[in-house]
Amino acid sequence: DGMRLVSTFSHDELVMAVVTLFPLVYGMLAALRWMSGNTDQSRDDSSDGHRQQHSDAALSCVARQAATAATSSTLNQVTSKLSSIEKHVTHSQQSHDSRFADLNKDLAGIVWEVSKLRAELSRVRQQQAQPPPSAAPPDLARPAAAAPGEPPEAFGARSWRGGSNC
Repeated sequence: DGMRLVSTFSHDELVMAVVTLFPLVYGMLAALRWMSGNTDQSRDDSSDGHRQQHSDAALSCVARQAATAATSSTLNQVTSKLSSIEKHVTHSQQSHDSRFADLNKDLAGIVWEVSKLRAELSRVRQQQAQPPPSAAPPDLARPAAAAPGEPPEAFGARSWRGGSNC
């Protein structure tokens, strides 16, 4: 029945039917593929498939290059931030180490002074615990006179040298 209908068309009617129905059929096929999720067209023309594969390969190459560039720039930023953090940590560690060394020196000085003060305090306590001397011995109480012929100033020098005239 369809062929009989088409055979009755005039030449103009036939061209108009083809021009109208051809895009409608392609539009419906595209809409059905889109609705079914099957967007891959199976084409009979091998050159179209080759062009599609070539364009897919080119796109994937470009995408790979873009991803590599983005990854390398991000990696460079992270590396620079990590190196600055590492420098900051190293500087802080050196600062803390020097402060700790200074604190240790100060503490050692304090301990040294306290031990000297303890020794001095023990010595003073021992002196206070001893009975006071009653009288000085006669040779300490009164200095000996200078030998005849020596000036009186020479006595002091001779006495601390052990009593000789050298």
